Amino acid sequence: NASTKAKLKTKFNFELSADVSESLKNGSMKARRHAGRMGVGVVHLPEALSQAAFNTLKDYPEKSLLGDANKLSSYIWSRHAPLEKDEYHHKIRDVEDTIKEQEMVDPSSPHVGEELRGRLLESRKSKVITKMKKDVYHWKPIEYNGYRAAMYVAGRLAPDYASLYRIMAEVKKRDPHFSPLTLLDFGSGVGTSMW
Repeated sequence: NASTKAKLKTKFNFELSADVSESLKNGSMKARRHAGRMGVGVVHLPEALSQAAFNTLKDYPEKSLLGDANKLSSYIWSRHAPLEKDEYHHKIRDVEDTIKEQEMVDPSSPHVGEELRGRLLESRKSKVITKMKKDVYHWKPIEYNGYRAAMYVAGRLAPDYASLYRIMAEVKKRDPHFSPLTLLDFGSGVGTSMW
């Protein structure tokens, strides 16, 4: 009926080809098994990688390592990229302009004495710093030691491997002759992409 169609409307406007539509209707093609589906199923770590990870992590207490690994993984996913230098300076100028508009007394006015001017400028600077700390994500690098590296392996090795495996499988499906000779692993992981 019309009300159901209105609820199911999407922002995409497309039509299935007649043969695909007929195949879906008669059951010879299942929607979950169509040719465009890129699923790779369950991905397992290669045995050698799994064994290497086990050997690396066996000396750490499992329960606390897994808990800490989950926290690290959540922290990594919640991070934002730091602002570029010019973006940061632009943000400071915007914040300064906003604070200047709210000031009751202009420190650069010739009627303001030196002592008051100094206090007003110091107050402005303090407000800018406070606002910047509140509004701008404070990115800092993660300092890895032995335990944090173990946390990373425990929390990120399998998911990173599965993601990369799927990416490579999709590329291979689109281009069966895909056979790269080199690889640039740009990141701070544990070299998962080599596997």
